[in-house]
Amino acid sequence: MMRLPGLDRKTVIGVDIGSHSIKMVEVKVEKDRPTITRAGYMRMDISIEREGEVRRCLKELLSLIRPTTKKCIADIPSSDEMVIMRTMFIPEASPSMSDEEMIEATRSEVEEQDYLPYPIDKALVSSDLLGRVTMEGEKGIEVFFVAVHKELPEERARMLRKLGLRVLAIDVDSLALARLIGMMRIASDEENVAVADMGASKTSLFFYLRGYPLFYPHIPIGGVKLTEEISRRLNVKWAEAERMKEELNDERVKEALISAMKRPDGLIQSLKSRFEYHMADYPPPQRVILTGGLSQLPFMVELLSSELSLPVERIRYLDRFDLDRRGEGVKEVVDNQALFATAIGLALKVMAE
Repeated sequence: MMRLPGLDRKTVIGVDIGSHSIKMVEVKVEKDRPTITRAGYMRMDISIEREGEVRRCLKELLSLIRPTTKKCIADIPSSDEMVIMRTMFIPEASPSMSDEEMIEATRSEVEEQDYLPYPIDKALVSSDLLGRVTMEGEKGIEVFFVAVHKELPEERARMLRKLGLRVLAIDVDSLALARLIGMMRIASDEENVAVADMGASKTSLFFYLRGYPLFYPHIPIGGVKLTEEISRRLNVKWAEAERMKEELNDERVKEALISAMKRPDGLIQSLKSRFEYHMADYPPPQRVILTGGLSQLPFMVELLSSELSLPVERIRYLDRFDLDRRGEGVKEVVDNQALFATAIGLALKVMAE
């Protein structure tokens, strides 16, 4: 979204700032096969003021992993109400339009259709051509557009600069993950796959179809709500419930988690509803790829495969990267590929330019 001069093909840090944790991955991208050279992960204390806690964790992570570069690409959450992503029909437009004409046509149509909850002059807008289409007898093009209120990436960039980092770009978290899926050929252009990013406060879902991601509204259910369910059912404090969820050595904890996910208003039914909506217009996905910290629960793959009646797997991408195993924290990525996927997708933006 927000792109600054100097986006070059060298070493860069992907900084994924989530609702409850921060992930950093330094990637060297001087060749077609990138190298992961540093990595780190830190949870935030959500009981205190967020902005100060984000700064503290960023500072500690930088001290911990000792990156070899100051250049970074960070994200903003797709769940923010000021981030709008959707497909759109632009009548009387042609695929032969220049990039400048495409953006101008997109901005004009976005404003005319009143898609944004803020004035168009406050928005950063980008668009990708999906193809020529005809709707109700009218010819035009279909585009996928992303609009972000200017203040979101500007605030994030200011924070990172105060820590001495050189901000190359600010991206949207879901776009970064889609970049990793597509650029590193985790899904081929001939495949139809679903990708569920299961985080702390939300689960984001998109379908990667014929080389393009189709995004759907996020589900406001993640690891935090499941921890709250353990706390309520077992009558323990939140921190203890979180520890029990991670260790998962008590059958009552597993039962509480699965029960919460299977409720009519739970995560599984929400996923099923979005799958059904998608399959009303498109063929069913051939497989489901899971990312995010919540996806690392040992039973998650088997549970979702059974409930969705589809092959389900956690994301695997390290066979497409070289690893500097001497680098600080690289083993963390090896052991937690699903957790670091978005941060790596952010770093790969330098290869996409």
